[in-house]
Amino acid sequence: MSEGRGRFMWSQTSLLCAVIANAHSGKQGRSFKPKDFNPYESKQSQVIAVDENNIGLMKKEFKA
Repeated sequence: MSEGRGRFMWSQTSLLCAVIANAHSGKQGRSFKPKDFNPYESKQSQVIAVDENNIGLMKKEFKA
């Protein structure tokens, strides 16, 4: 039950944070969304698939 309340409170707080950030970002800045400030929103990680084309780069980078 406390997680539900936390999600509810963060949804309101993140909306206010996005409004304030957009008001101060200027016209050239990117627009912020509430999910940018909400810790309960899942962030998509950037995953690089390792295959035969880029394995050489990893071997060179992590060579001891």
